[in-house]
Amino acid sequence: MSIDKLPDDCLILIFQNLHELDDVLNCYSINLRWKQLIYHHRLVHVKYLYYFDFNNFFGIKPKLSLDTIYFYKNNELKETDLASLFPNVKVFSICEPLQLKLKKKTLCKFLADARKLKGLINISWLFSGEVIDRCKNLEMLATDYLSPCLLRYGPGRKIKQLHLMGHRLDAFRYDAKYFPNLKRLNIYNDDGRSEGMYNGPKLEKLKILELGLTSEDGCDEYYGFEFMNFCPALESAYLWIKSNKHIVSRSTVNYNMRDLVLIYKSGCEQEWNSLRTLLMRYPNLKHLALRENFRIFDHHVEELVELMPNLELLDFRGSDGITRKSLNFVQQLAEKHDRTIRLYCNANGKQMAVDLPHISRDNDYIVKEFDFMRHCFVKKFVNLPYLMGV
Repeated sequence: MSIDKLPDDCLILIFQNLHELDDVLNCYSINLRWKQLIYHHRLVHVKYLYYFDFNNFFGIKPKLSLDTIYFYKNNELKETDLASLFPNVKVFSICEPLQLKLKKKTLCKFLADARKLKGLINISWLFSGEVIDRCKNLEMLATDYLSPCLLRYGPGRKIKQLHLMGHRLDAFRYDAKYFPNLKRLNIYNDDGRSEGMYNGPKLEKLKILELGLTSEDGCDEYYGFEFMNFCPALESAYLWIKSNKHIVSRSTVNYNMRDLVLIYKSGCEQEWNSLRTLLMRYPNLKHLALRENFRIFDHHVEELVELMPNLELLDFRGSDGITRKSLNFVQQLAEKHDRTIRLYCNANGKQMAVDLPHISRDNDYIVKEFDFMRHCFVKKFVNLPYLMGV
């Protein structure tokens, strides 16, 4: 039986299970019937169009859903009007494989015509300035290069999420003024160059901050804590600490902070007095993770719980000094004072996934909810999503 003799319902089911760009476009070009079925039952549903390496060595598998099309093959595509084919795309990924597939003018035309495009994952500097300037409605950007075009003439004022790869915190002081409406900022720098103090403008609207700053052999000053003083509306922060000189002042108190994750590289653990000074800035903290810190112990937990009466979740996984003694103490405290508080450490770490199944452990590049606790709290820094709430 010829496949073209199948009823529409069967063909639609087949087309809805195509997830690679080349496969979809090849089928789209077969005949008019296929073209109409693919367009109305597949292409109009696509919100996310981005690169995925199906042979990646991390073993991460893509989510094969109706709203996503992936590309990974390098063969060049014929002249294609992507904006017409994908009228509802919200997130688009530009990277070397796509640049090999599409001509520059095709790429630029798509970005200019894609009216619903809100997020761009741009992990190549090749076309950054010229490309980004065409994205008039851009609100979310993940990039390793902030082009002068974006900063001075582009849509920087509309950007609400910025994910910077290979960028320095002290260098961001020159760029921050171009992003007055930021709600989420991720800066990841692992190039070995020492960081400096940030002394730029305040980020008045920032809600979520994620910092993975570099350090020369872990011996440089860590300025991430002080940068948080420039974010008065901050509610959630994730700091991957790779320096052993922790700069903490007592100056600023933030009553908005609810979620704090501190993960320490080996040899860069923070001692309790410094940590206590930091935590006193955030009296309304509800969720706290202190992972991979061997310099905190059970008797610190008793002081911590008394210091922060609103705590509901403590994550000490990887911190060997926190044992079942702390687990028992917190359980007894919760029962005695009718208080909701959970503690997880090496002794019961696996139970966390059972008790809190709503907290995602998936390595998603893009997530639909702007929710730090759901999509960031338990993950490694390198697995944090590029874009949230799309």
